[in-house]
Amino acid sequence: IIHPANTTAVRMSLASMQGDTFSFSKMIREKGVMSLYDGIAAGVLRQVFYATSRFGLFEECRDRLHEIRGKTDFAGRVVVGAGTGATAALISCPME
Repeated sequence: IIHPANTTAVRMSLASMQGDTFSFSKMIREKGVMSLYDGIAAGVLRQVFYATSRFGLFEECRDRLHEIRGKTDFAGRVVVGAGTGATAALISCPME
């Protein structure tokens, strides 16, 4: 439900920038309902890279932290989570 809403918002914004009026019904009539899902492959691929790298890096870094410190406390997991989340975002979408 989010992707079609985002696609509609982007097309509405682009039409506004070009000085055109946006019509949802005209878009559906000309391009079809499935045009709401244009570009979804890129979003899914980004999510796959982000989720797998985030989880994989977190597990590895958390285990290394435990080996170094001998314990894994909440603060350590927060720091590791923030660092691995940022690294995963860098891997999956460098422009973020």
